[in-house]
Amino acid sequence: MPHETSDFISGSDQVFTHQPTFCSVDKEILIRALSAAEEARDFAVELLGIHDTNLGRTLKRHKMMAEEFEKSIEKAARVQVELRTALGWPQRSV
Repeated sequence: MPHETSDFISGSDQVFTHQPTFCSVDKEILIRALSAAEEARDFAVELLGIHDTNLGRTLKRHKMMAEEFEKSIEKAARVQVELRTALGWPQRSV
C-alpha cells in the first residue's frame, strides 16, 4: 500500500524544500502498528490515572510527568487516526 512520507532535499539556492516520497508497506504491518498504538494509548491512560491517584500534580515534577503522559496519549491517538486512514478504515471514538 503506497504511503507518502517526506524528504527534504537541497535546492540550487541551498534552501531545503519538501519532496514527497512514496513507499509500499504491507497491510499486516500497518495493522500491527495500529494495534501497538492502541495498546500504547491505553497503557498511557492507565499510567496517568495511577499517577494522578497516587501522586497528584501539586509538585512541579509530578505535574511535568502527568503532562508527558498526556502528550503520549495525544501522540498515540494521532498515530491511530493516521494508520486507520492509511488502511481505509473508519475512525473510532477515542
